[in-house]
Amino acid sequence: MSAALVEEMIETWFTPRFRETQNAALDRVRVMLSEANSTGYIAAIGAIATADLSERLGAIRCPTLVIAGEHDRQTPPSMAREIHERIIGSRLLVLPGAGHCVALETPLRVNPALVEFLTEQSFPECEEITDNRPIRQGDIFRWSESGDGPYNFLGIVVTADCDIDKKKHRGILSYVPILPINDYLRLFYLPGALSRALVPISEQLIKLIREHQHRNRADFPEPVSQDAALVWAGSRQPEEIATELRLPEGRPRSILIELTTDYQMAARALESEAFQDQVNSLLRLRSRRETSMTREKLLKDMYSNLATSPPEDCLFIGRIGLDYRTGYIAYLRLVREIQQEDAAIRQEPDPGHRPGHRPRARRIARLRSPYVYRLTQQLVQVFASIGLPAEYEGRRDKLLQLHASGLLLNPKGGVEKA
Repeated sequence: MSAALVEEMIETWFTPRFRETQNAALDRVRVMLSEANSTGYIAAIGAIATADLSERLGAIRCPTLVIAGEHDRQTPPSMAREIHERIIGSRLLVLPGAGHCVALETPLRVNPALVEFLTEQSFPECEEITDNRPIRQGDIFRWSESGDGPYNFLGIVVTADCDIDKKKHRGILSYVPILPINDYLRLFYLPGALSRALVPISEQLIKLIREHQHRNRADFPEPVSQDAALVWAGSRQPEEIATELRLPEGRPRSILIELTTDYQMAARALESEAFQDQVNSLLRLRSRRETSMTREKLLKDMYSNLATSPPEDCLFIGRIGLDYRTGYIAYLRLVREIQQEDAAIRQEPDPGHRPGHRPRARRIARLRSPYVYRLTQQLVQVFASIGLPAEYEGRRDKLLQLHASGLLLNPKGGVEKA
């Protein structure tokens, strides 16, 4: 192949950024192309250009992954999208910033995607969003800046598709936050488990403090109250408490110090909401009752409980995308809002939005159909059982009766004629 044709192919296949920075890789491509037969190459290009097998795509029934580069000029994303739409159940991956030769330009994205797909370990619940398809219920976005901790990490749109299509939502999308599984556990599971495990420890600690007070501190004959004992145990060093109770060196002193240390550790873990601190403290408390308890067993029990008895206000999502594969919880009890123009494919200003507007979140994936249905089903169940106070219903009925009688409430709360 002539040098001129080689350079033409290089310019067509690769993005300007890759051509400017990857000289060694391009040199290998030049050698390969220069050794190719020009006549054969041109004939192959002609055959590809004239052959149209698009009508046969619908007959493909095997698992299919369609990959395209965002800046591919020969087989653009629009062509890949058409292939994806015609092959039932296929997956589409458009790689941002890549040209025609995606495997060479973005191997760190292509190779994991292929491994995931070929080993059937890919994320079944979601498909990645890398093109500008319209926003839908089940779209998952990531905030560009973290706000109030885990609740401003990922979100999933729950506004109905019909409301979006007919613009009934007035540009405001409802969503629920998606929490990394360990964040969910530290916020909702571990505090309860720690509090329950702390009850017998607190009772035992109060009993010991009172016993040693009775034996060793005749100057304080009135037994310390439960609340005062726990405040004291939580605010002083364990050794200081043992000393003030006049406990000499020996087993009783060691027992009190160890018990106080465990109590303080659990109290700090509850206050800090740090996952590792909570796990370590729960392990320490459980080990007092179960000598065979290990960290591995505790974690296994914890995750198994989440799998076998999942809360009704949670939807587990195993993998959202190649960069999000550690397990997540869609927390259905916290419904929030986001402007539709704030959830975009890219963070750059969009010409279709307000001048200068920069989206606050980037759409990264879409929940597949069966899981979207499950999401909406559980969402309905969570809020269907919420009752209203009898006072509310009585007030409502009275107000409506006033309206029906031609009486209206004035701004000051009194009653006046309509």
